[in-house]
Amino acid sequence: MKWRIYGIRQRWLVPFLLFGLCIAGLTSVYATAQIPENLIYEGETYPLLSTPLEEYFPDESKRPEFYPLSSACWRGYIGNWEIKNRTLFLKNLYYETIDPEKRDNPNIRYPDYIKKVKIPLDYVFPKGTQSPVEATWFSGVLRFPIGERMRYVHMGFASIHKKERYLTIEKGKVVADRTIDNTGKGATRSTPDLQWVALAREPIIDDGDWTDARLLNLSSDKETIKTRGILFLAHKDKRPAELWIPRSPQTEAVHIPLHQISETNVPPPGSHVEIWLQLDEKGQKNMVSKIRALEPGETIHHPDFKVEDLKK
Repeated sequence: MKWRIYGIRQRWLVPFLLFGLCIAGLTSVYATAQIPENLIYEGETYPLLSTPLEEYFPDESKRPEFYPLSSACWRGYIGNWEIKNRTLFLKNLYYETIDPEKRDNPNIRYPDYIKKVKIPLDYVFPKGTQSPVEATWFSGVLRFPIGERMRYVHMGFASIHKKERYLTIEKGKVVADRTIDNTGKGATRSTPDLQWVALAREPIIDDGDWTDARLLNLSSDKETIKTRGILFLAHKDKRPAELWIPRSPQTEAVHIPLHQISETNVPPPGSHVEIWLQLDEKGQKNMVSKIRALEPGETIHHPDFKVEDLKK
């Protein structure tokens, strides 16, 4: 069976990414590459490819109104963050705007006519809040590059770097720290997957009896294959549900339509899942007989996957 290939929207993990995810991988959410946050960690300053402040707002109605200067920063602000004693702090917020006097000067070019304007912390937090603010509201993954960029992607935080670091945060505290080399085995793993795996406190061995979805080949209606991906449910326009495998530095995204799910206890959209998949009697539709949500640490990209196998 020939699978259609293209990228789609990522799961709730997108705020940390692209995202990956990803994926969720994601990732997607922005049609333009986004200006990163800033993170000071271990004495170095990094571009932070995550937006931990977004998790402070329980829903859109509680989010203050920010004013993005351009499509390169839809969130409308840039945060300066620091990790001290394994604790994440927000130091300050600012937004970028145009200095009209400099812009009208023909001798001054972009970005020299852009100025930074400080946003008072009590515009977001309770009145009188002082810097720094301990990010106790945030649990998730922080991602930042520590190597040169290998591929630019004009969407969100989806560009790929040679090495990337993933910090797992629980209520503002660093509980895990992992570095991924995207030129080695990490080159076939997507950002949403790496972020999901990083949520586990300890790495787990996850090389069970399941097939990497990028290698799927359902040859008969009697064959059942166990595989993994990110789940999206049926749309109102009656398009089928789908299993999404985000792209990685060496593989493209894969989209697999799911025409029927027999399982009644279906995980919510955007979940990383394992499914039992087979073709219907006519060999035309993908049927799911069983589905389960993956635990943090369980990957959707099989450790034994090899790019060469795609050519077979």
